[in-house]
Amino acid sequence: MGKSLILPHFWVCGWLFLGSVSWSLAKNPSKKALLITIAHYADKNWAALNADRDRLVLTETLQRQEFGSILTCTNAQATRKGITQSLQQLYNQAQPGDKLVIHYSGHGCQLKDDTGDEADGKDECLVPYDAPKRFDAFYSGTLHLRDDELGTWLDRLRGKVGSSGQVVLFLDSCHSGTASRGESQVRGESGMISDFLSTENGSGLFESRSGRGLGKLVFISGAKSTQPNYETKDDAGKKIGSLSYAISKAFEQLEKGTVYRVFFEVISTIMAQKAPGQTPQLEGDTEELVLGGMGVIRPTFYSITGFVDQFRTQVTVAAGTLSGLFKGAKVRLRSVDNPRGDDDLEGEVIESSAFQSKVHLKQPLPTSSMDFYKVYEYSKALGNCQLRLKAELSEKKQRILYQRLENNGALVWVSDSAEVLVKEQRDTLFIIHQQDAEVWQKLPLNDQWVYKTEEALQNYIQAKLLRELTLQSSNSFQAKLELVPVRLEKDEQGNYKVVEKRTDSGGYPTFSTQDQGWLSITNTGKTAFYFNLIDIEPQGKTSVLLPGKGWGKEGLYLKPQQTLHYPIEMISPPYGTEMYKLLMASQPFDLRTAVLNRGNIPEQESDHPYQKLFRSNFRGSKPNEMSLDQLGTASFVFEIIPARKK
Repeated sequence: MGKSLILPHFWVCGWLFLGSVSWSLAKNPSKKALLITIAHYADKNWAALNADRDRLVLTETLQRQEFGSILTCTNAQATRKGITQSLQQLYNQAQPGDKLVIHYSGHGCQLKDDTGDEADGKDECLVPYDAPKRFDAFYSGTLHLRDDELGTWLDRLRGKVGSSGQVVLFLDSCHSGTASRGESQVRGESGMISDFLSTENGSGLFESRSGRGLGKLVFISGAKSTQPNYETKDDAGKKIGSLSYAISKAFEQLEKGTVYRVFFEVISTIMAQKAPGQTPQLEGDTEELVLGGMGVIRPTFYSITGFVDQFRTQVTVAAGTLSGLFKGAKVRLRSVDNPRGDDDLEGEVIESSAFQSKVHLKQPLPTSSMDFYKVYEYSKALGNCQLRLKAELSEKKQRILYQRLENNGALVWVSDSAEVLVKEQRDTLFIIHQQDAEVWQKLPLNDQWVYKTEEALQNYIQAKLLRELTLQSSNSFQAKLELVPVRLEKDEQGNYKVVEKRTDSGGYPTFSTQDQGWLSITNTGKTAFYFNLIDIEPQGKTSVLLPGKGWGKEGLYLKPQQTLHYPIEMISPPYGTEMYKLLMASQPFDLRTAVLNRGNIPEQESDHPYQKLFRSNFRGSKPNEMSLDQLGTASFVFEIIPARKK
């Protein structure tokens, strides 16, 4: 971020990748972190992870957040003894009022409770480098780190930082007994037999302790204790922990005055894009300001960090894919002496890594002073929305499917690292999400199978596009979505009123099929907008909720600070993680036809930027420019579960 970087004037030879340049960063001594990351274990029965990538990305993220101290405990260093020594080192450094972050990336497991304090009879544990994967009934857990001991360390740290301090714990691991499956690595497997696996909700690791003089405590984990925690791929296609990726991206998008509950909502939205099969958890002092209000907020502009050539026609910028700056984005360079922008220079992002981008300018920068210009993104480019597809079919069916889909530029056929697998078994065709090996569609192998498969894949691509579509800037529209579980009643005039309201805590808002909902849409910005609301179901089906049947465009308009409420009479399957996506624009629009036909609409009927986006996605072509001063998005993620049996 701009205010974090202090660089000499230099030319960059070649392209900057993560960690290739040593930056002198402003540091805040009251922000300290410990990163515990284990990619390889002494016991080779534990699967290798990509935790080294977590450490690199998180170190860069925390540096940009101006952390004064970042301790690391990695791989062979992270034995049980090594982890406790690192916690002691963090304790020794801590001062009253400090904001401490502890992050763990590695395997997790469960052991039989040894103190009798667990309702489910099991202790959740971190798995140090030297901990065994399999053990007999007499093993006492001496090489694991139990939740009770971790809780004692957290209490010690909270006591050291005092009531004005914070201790934040991130766990990118899981404690379920699910073994690795699918294309993605699972972070955790219990050594216990399945009868001992936890059935409790929540993280299973957090036990709140209160007391005078203790610092605030916040805990965010990547999944429920009953769920696997899968690795994902970042915007460059490199494997990384799903929570680690979401944390880094959320910090890059941090807004002023953000509390941990809102910070977690951002993480949840990112996780729903990258790991839709798991439910992150939030516990603790959720209404506290992130890092006590000392976080480095998302800038309204980006800083130039270097020149790529001596002619000053290419520059590097201190923002990348984690900030939402992708290849193809259009930017303006504005002189600090001319805030009106009369002499703006224009450029385009030609390469982008996690934290940096290379911009090609239409004309050379007239000065060698990098501080003289601020960089603004004015036209959004989207990330890679292509679907990596693999098929395991008979030779004849494989040929038929390939011929049917060969002109779809949104599909990429691969032999490994696929996102979706199409597989036949007897008289059924299975479409499988490879990250978690979940079957999200089953189709009969009749004379319609190839058309139904094409339709299902196109639904998936459209859902992927919508989940990942993020149009936010200082100039874009601002809105808040909220869906609350309620019980509704109608009055004599047929109007709904809320008679009972339920508040969830811990993870996504959860709805059973016995619930009803109360949807609120609020314009939190200073500019009125028109909107459509899209529902993205767990299995990829998308539909337009608003405008509904009989509605006109003129009804979907929201003034600044205005809130509209909508009753949801019935919550219905499919079960899983669902997302509402609010699309905002300066001009009226109606996406019902575009969404229903998955973008297959005539060019003359796609005059609005959103309609053009859906049409280009259907054709597999490059999306049109998305102007950030005319468009905006907001998301709300929730979970639908079966109703409890009475």
